[in-house]
Amino acid sequence: MANNLQEQFIFKFELKTNPEYMTIDGFVPGILNRFTVTDSIINYFPYMELVINDDASLFTEDYFFTEFLDLLIKFDSINDIDKIRHNFYWSEHQMNYPNSREIITGVTIIPGLSNFKKQDEVKSNSYYNNISTIVRQIMSKYSYPDNNQKLNISETSNFDYHYQGNEYDYQFIIKLADQAYSPKNVTSPFYTFINLRGEFFFQSVQDMIDQKPKQTLFFGDDNGESNEVEKKYLNNIINTYTYQYLGVPNNIKDYHKSIYKVNSSGEYVNKSYKIKDQKQKLGFNKLSIRNQDLTKVRETVNFGIVDSPIQESMYKGWVNRLFINSVSFPYRLKVQLRNLNLALCSGDCIETSFVSANPARNNKFGELSGKWIILESGHGFDANGQAATSLTLGKPTLDIFKKHKFYSDFI
Repeated sequence: MANNLQEQFIFKFELKTNPEYMTIDGFVPGILNRFTVTDSIINYFPYMELVINDDASLFTEDYFFTEFLDLLIKFDSINDIDKIRHNFYWSEHQMNYPNSREIITGVTIIPGLSNFKKQDEVKSNSYYNNISTIVRQIMSKYSYPDNNQKLNISETSNFDYHYQGNEYDYQFIIKLADQAYSPKNVTSPFYTFINLRGEFFFQSVQDMIDQKPKQTLFFGDDNGESNEVEKKYLNNIINTYTYQYLGVPNNIKDYHKSIYKVNSSGEYVNKSYKIKDQKQKLGFNKLSIRNQDLTKVRETVNFGIVDSPIQESMYKGWVNRLFINSVSFPYRLKVQLRNLNLALCSGDCIETSFVSANPARNNKFGELSGKWIILESGHGFDANGQAATSLTLGKPTLDIFKKHKFYSDFI
């Protein structure tokens, strides 16, 4: 499907199949209803969905559903710099809203799952090495979009036997993330996922936070901080936002844990862990939890036998994993950008700038400003060719206003 109107829009779009079967070359008004691609640090694989107005029964008959067929996606900004390259496969097919009494027509939906899942297979294997080395060894064997392999792997100190028993690689890697321990960031849990650029992550939370911010996103009067390029293209402007502080339901079990293990003499050893000792470092920021609420034990857990230095690393990684929900990204911000920004994907570090109406804050709302990690990104266009980017951001701690009544008591 050729499109001579492409220059009217702020993006370029192409879908091809492999083997050659179907091609959509550009945005076609009246036919393409919606396209979205998403990734997430929670969901290992990216996802796509193409919605088409099939009034001519083209996708019902001529391009009949071919399960597992490769869908090669090119989604570019008009600047030809920011782009998403990801290979998916045709996972299922739906037809909704039939609009003819004579032929099969309506709105067809083509979902696609990441080709990385297609490349995976169930296998059994054993490894005697460090977790980070094993993960690098496994993921180096995969094919990447445009042959651009990028592995973001934090080093671990989990040298031991590790067994993959009738598991997909992604299942095994997720299991390894539950035990991964970073000798550099000793309280940091791990996330593992693949983003829309085809980049693989097996990283500690602290390594993600320590990245240099890729861009700054602005909301409201930026006080002259944004440069002329950002103002011109508007892809760094936050159009709408919502925020969520996950609070007690998410955090209470981690306020104070009593964790048991059995040593080489068969004795139970108990240690208390508090959330304030496990939090990730982001400047001198704080968790909005008061010290006085950490006195009571909220959860008791038993790890099992730890009778060697090797098992001690597994134990420490497991303890960090117990705190992953409360110390990773308990502060969330969802933003809809004014424009399409294909440079941003899950795993990226960005900054935000929010202004304050309080003169004592020097025109800056610190709690929502500063560094964030992109937890989820979504990019796409609608039936009118309007394209946009939405992001879910997360941070481990907040730059809380120092004149807050409880500031000195916050951990």
